Amino acid sequence: MRTDEQMEKYTNDPRSWFTKEEPNPPKMAATAYSQFHIEGCARQVDELVRQVSDHVAGLDTELANLKEIIDEHLWIPKGFSETALASLRETRARTEAYKTRLEAVRDGFRALPREGSHG
Repeated sequence: MRTDEQMEKYTNDPRSWFTKEEPNPPKMAATAYSQFHIEGCARQVDELVRQVSDHVAGLDTELANLKEIIDEHLWIPKGFSETALASLRETRARTEAYKTRLEAVRDGFRALPREGSHG
């Protein structure tokens, strides 16, 4: 019976390796999806895009009215509206970036290979 040390030495010695060069083409085939599946996924993402677009529209309304609303309140320090607007603009930019990512996801679903298509 071999010891662990002997086994380690044997398996690390290239002379004890058996290798044979053989062509090894990929055995996997692209997965094809039904039109129903692809459009179902795309519709779900479209709904998210619509919701994000609605949120952006709400942010635009807030941006349009925020300075006036804040500046009319005596108890809010002067200049706070600019800080609030900067934060809201940043939120809007992040939300738009999220929407762009969702649109890329939807386009990715629509680009999936379809059943019955070759190529």
